Amino acid sequence: MRSTKVLASLILAAGLIICPTRLWGDDASDSLAIWVGKWLKVSTHLLGFCHGPGFLERVKDKNKGYLQVKELVELQDQLPRLEGQIWFPAQGSWVPLMVTIMPVLGTNLDFVAFFESDISEGGLYLNGYVRMIMRRDERGRVILGAVQFIGTNYSIFSSQSPCAGAFLGRGKVVSPFKVPYRYEVGCPWQQKESTDFGRPILRALA
Repeated sequence: MRSTKVLASLILAAGLIICPTRLWGDDASDSLAIWVGKWLKVSTHLLGFCHGPGFLERVKDKNKGYLQVKELVELQDQLPRLEGQIWFPAQGSWVPLMVTIMPVLGTNLDFVAFFESDISEGGLYLNGYVRMIMRRDERGRVILGAVQFIGTNYSIFSSQSPCAGAFLGRGKVVSPFKVPYRYEVGCPWQQKESTDFGRPILRALA
């Protein structure tokens, strides 16, 4: 499973070597750090197939979650990237999936990025492209922040019911106070209310 993720990263790196793109200006204000700490509420739509007993079962599913941008990573001779988590409800709590967002063209306020997740214990893996947009007023306050999943795919590596297909969706920046999580010392983030978690993508997070 990890080999799939490594292969996707190698393909991206090869493309960037062939077609290098200057992303950011020399101004220090052109930093992706403006995204760190942001929460985006996302609505997602799955279109794909799961392996059934002797046939392929069509899957159509809608879900809501949250994308949390936690850190900016800037290494020498590498493109800067954002790291964070995408949260979905599963088994009565919010379950995180680690993600990497690596811009390949645009500016820090409007860019297209390669988007890739870790592989969850249940076998869920996301990869593809997203567009992220931010608009601020003259005081620097965010008046618009959005993400759109474009050409993003999902895979569920499972010996019982493997699945694959398109992962579509969009979202917008929201205040952290509107995110339905609570943090208690020694306890994970938890969902306040129970949710239907019997669908394929949510089972894969469990």
